[in-house]
Formats: sequence, C-alpha cells, structure tokens
Amino acid sequence: MQIKIKTNEPGRTFQYIIYTVTGSGNATVLTTYKNWTSFSNSSIIISGLEKDDYRIQVRDNKNCYAE
Repeated sequence: MQIKIKTNEPGRTFQYIIYTVTGSGNATVLTTYKNWTSFSNSSIIISGLEKDDYRIQVRDNKNCYAE
C-alpha cells in the first residue's frame, strides 16, 4: 500500500493511523492496527499488511486531516 500526499504548504509533516474494520453499517467496529506513525516525505509505502479491511487516517502537524 502507498499513501501519497499532495500539499502546497511546505514544512508540513504527517502521521497516519491504521484501523481494521469489522462489521458494517451501524455495527462497524474499528480496531487500531497500527497507532499514529510519523513521516515527512510526500509519500510513504506501508508494507506487511495482512489481507483485511482497513481504514486509514492521515493528519498533518497542524492537525488537519486528509479526506
């Protein structure tokens, strides 16, 4: 898996968190798979993930979250 960040604001650093997703709809459960991890490049490759359903959140050092 690879995350690429597009930003026009230099000097930002980033963090990501990965959750596993079970269930669906109102019964969706998110479990932290990998806690907040920092990176400073415009992209990062995340390897070693098992086959599963995941949700990933990315935020910058100003606490702005990616969509």
